[in-house]
Amino acid sequence: MAPSRSAGSFSVLIVDASVETRATYAVALTEAGFVVLQAGDGLDALHSAATSRPDVIVTDVPIPRIDGVTLMSCLQADLRTAGIPVIVVTGSGDARTRARATSGGAAAFLLKPCLPDVLVSEVSRLMDVAHPSYPLAVARALEHTRLHECTTRLRQRHTALHRDRAPFDVLDHHEHLEALRKHRAALLTHKHRLRKTPPWPFDMRSRIPPRSA
Repeated sequence: MAPSRSAGSFSVLIVDASVETRATYAVALTEAGFVVLQAGDGLDALHSAATSRPDVIVTDVPIPRIDGVTLMSCLQADLRTAGIPVIVVTGSGDARTRARATSGGAAAFLLKPCLPDVLVSEVSRLMDVAHPSYPLAVARALEHTRLHECTTRLRQRHTALHRDRAPFDVLDHHEHLEALRKHRAALLTHKHRLRKTPPWPFDMRSRIPPRSA
């Protein structure tokens, strides 16, 4: 029997060998209102999943001790964790890795470098499906605010790059364009999900920043 949950206590387990990657995603998910758990390898992840019963698990494929695909198989073999959706976030986008993740039961497959906003959107989407009690209005407001702030940061960086063209750093500009592309994908995902959501109550709308011209 699943433990009772209150608003704001939905949890996400991040499994990644990189401390920096876990910290980056943990900050974004915490700001979105999730309780975040972390594991640096597959065996620690299995133990954490069995004892803490997270609502969603985010894992890389190449992780120590047992890899992400094996981790999913072990989760599905345990009745306590079989129903937990898993998001694979990995740097290997080849067809074999994607096929292994998909056949292994991944609910979503994201490529690194993956913007935290994109991951939060995907976690929220899975929460919508798995937990009807998930506070959708609050989540949408938080996501809207976060994406708005990301838009502002990218605009500021774009202005700075345009202003400081000498010396022109091609790599820096390519990284900026890639960040813009991924942010646009997160915005489109958010917009698509908003169409399926009832209107926000008045007090939630008041928290949403105005759209910049």
